[in-house]
Amino acid sequence: MAETDKVYVGIDVSKDTLDIATMPQPSSRRFSNDPCGIDELVEYLRELAPTLIVLEDTGGYQRDAAVALNDVGLPTVVVNPRAIRLYAKARKILAKTDRLDAGVLARYAWKEQPEIRPMPDRDQRELRDTVTRRQQIAEMIAAEKNRCHQARGAVKAGIEAHITYLESQRSELDEVLDKIIASNAQWAESESLLRSVPGVGPVITYTLLAELPELGSLNRRKIAALVGVAPFNNDSGKHQGHRCIWGGRAPVRCALYIGVLAGIRYNPVISPYYYRLRKEGKPFKVAMVACIRKLLTTLNVIIATRRPWDTNRIALTGIA
Repeated sequence: MAETDKVYVGIDVSKDTLDIATMPQPSSRRFSNDPCGIDELVEYLRELAPTLIVLEDTGGYQRDAAVALNDVGLPTVVVNPRAIRLYAKARKILAKTDRLDAGVLARYAWKEQPEIRPMPDRDQRELRDTVTRRQQIAEMIAAEKNRCHQARGAVKAGIEAHITYLESQRSELDEVLDKIIASNAQWAESESLLRSVPGVGPVITYTLLAELPELGSLNRRKIAALVGVAPFNNDSGKHQGHRCIWGGRAPVRCALYIGVLAGIRYNPVISPYYYRLRKEGKPFKVAMVACIRKLLTTLNVIIATRRPWDTNRIALTGIA
């Protein structure tokens, strides 16, 4: 197909509407962001046969449309909204409307042509949704326990009853997660491999399986950058700035942080590594990020090789 015949589509997603724009021949349409509107959108784009469709990640409002487009085989990419906003500013597009944003997305698809990555299937989405709900409940339990310290009388009793209810909900979700993982042979094997690592418990395993399906399929540099534990340079001329981490998948980082806290006490590889860094004068956060990266790359190798934790092998190979 000649380049002039190709069609690139951008879709700006809001709670109620889906605004689409095309490039290089500009056009625009609007559909409702509901099942009927999404069906109409799919039929319209199937007839259009675009080379690439780009949507922003809008906190979940884009998911139904993206899944529907992907299910019928249309090439669809969900991108980081920060990247699109910076791209618009670079092109001196400072105004912001749904129609303008759709046009920016279409131009981004046309000029940048982001890589098409596999989307989570139905089982992966169910696992991720369940893990997300469990995390929400855990945060609510922590918030209620903090309130309970200052509460008195009937208010305190009400908070304690709510905590009991939330803890029962969390236990039920743990059972659901165990069943979901057990129903998938690959996940069940991966869970066993991950749990073989000292300091890695069920919550970390749930999070990694749900939020990091790429684990084991990327090299150590790419997996570290994807999670957000790869320090980036900040140098210019004679200025040598502090390197810092940026972006990445916060839920995975949070889970691995807890794993490192446990690993400092119980993991025979992480513990000496942490104390060596601290002895060398590294600040606490620098040492923690380094340990998170070491734990992550170790888990990445374990999943890639399908071999469980072995203290001697890990120590000798010096993973990370």
